[in-house]
Amino acid sequence: MESDTYDYLIDFILTGAESEFDNSRISFPRSYKMLVKSIKENDREALLKYLRGWYKGSRESSCYDTHKIKDDNLYYGYWCFEAGAVAKRLGMDDSDMQNEQYYPYDLVHFDA
Repeated sequence: MESDTYDYLIDFILTGAESEFDNSRISFPRSYKMLVKSIKENDREALLKYLRGWYKGSRESSCYDTHKIKDDNLYYGYWCFEAGAVAKRLGMDDSDMQNEQYYPYDLVHFDA
């Protein structure tokens, strides 16, 4: 089944495609501004800025503040998977991101 929906950011994360960047082809350009900059410019600082503002910028997400719910089965942690995926795709040296609160360092470096 084919879809009319295309998102550059999703395409990059899933396939590593380096097609010409088109801001109109990103579903949420404002939310992902720093993440897109990190891709376009291979910019670690932009990725770090995105990562450090990720939780606060996720207020509209259903997982926001789930750590406050008393059900142990709901909260599994907060992980910015897209930052890890971008760092992996770009081959960034992320050794100093290991202790960043929301960075999934172990997942990025998992070898099956």
